[in-house]
Amino acid sequence: MSPGCRQLLTSSGRPGFYLRVLQEGEVGPGDEIVKVGEGKQRMTVAEINALLYSPVHARDRLERALRIEALSPGWRSSFEALLQGQVSGNAGLVPEAAAHPASPGFRPLRVTAIEQESADVLSLTMQSPNGEPLPAPMPGQYVVVRLGPTAGGPPLFRSYSLSGPVLDEALSNQREERTGWGGRHLPAATCEGGRCSRCSSPRGSFILQSGERPVVLLSAGIGATPVLAMLYALAAARSTRQVLWLHAARDGEHHPFAGEVRRLMPALTHGRSYVCYSRPGSLDKMGKDFDATGHLSRSVFDDAGVPRDADVYLCGPNRFMADMKQALATLGIAPERIHVEIFTAASR
Repeated sequence: MSPGCRQLLTSSGRPGFYLRVLQEGEVGPGDEIVKVGEGKQRMTVAEINALLYSPVHARDRLERALRIEALSPGWRSSFEALLQGQVSGNAGLVPEAAAHPASPGFRPLRVTAIEQESADVLSLTMQSPNGEPLPAPMPGQYVVVRLGPTAGGPPLFRSYSLSGPVLDEALSNQREERTGWGGRHLPAATCEGGRCSRCSSPRGSFILQSGERPVVLLSAGIGATPVLAMLYALAAARSTRQVLWLHAARDGEHHPFAGEVRRLMPALTHGRSYVCYSRPGSLDKMGKDFDATGHLSRSVFDDAGVPRDADVYLCGPNRFMADMKQALATLGIAPERIHVEIFTAASR
């Protein structure tokens, strides 16, 4: 399609894509279409289309669009590029590589170390086979791993959060946790010294924001992975911001990265942690391994002293996310300061 034709199409405000499939199913002639919900941001397709393709991109509108959880990865990358100033003007008509800052394609990676983080979390340290530096991620981003193809089926694609440190503008190692259904399909070649299936460059908008406001890293279970990368970044910068690590786990056996968090905290002038175990084990010691029994809640937020002016980074299972967002709302945390990453075993 020529640029002129594309411009004519987009300027009409009717580009032709109005639906995104979130869950596959069957639709037939005569089926009734029922509205079952409405996005919190209440932005129409026409507004989103105009925001991307018009020459004016208001920052508050871009931030509002990026809070739409169902926004597709392609559109999200374009809005992130506009927000970060990587492109300007009519973003929808610039070359594809400029509109989507994440490099296309996949590269092979060599596994250099494997570490059992907890009973159900395994970390892989990976490097480029030829020793070339890997693309530097922003704290909180993830990579897409191409798994397979499986016997008799197509390749599988799964996203894994990067939890390790970022040094000197280059990623010397990549650590991605595997758990659940996707993790079981990691190829046998991921043994130490082997080659992992191909991996994308880092991507995603769940990233640590600069500033001076307090930071709350709020997670449950395997959801600790992206916020751990944020903690690494804050510790490496010797940040003087208030940093509160809030984490929920079943017990010490299912508490990944506990040792790393304890090692990182002393680097922060105003850093502290608060951990809840729902079912502590016989060897788990309160005051050493965890701070309270039960689940994270509004009352725990009060006990831990969650700052009401903080930027909150929230990641965990769907039910946990919903409960935490409600608790944060009752605490008075502004919605625009609650950054979320939906995290499930199927997607991570």
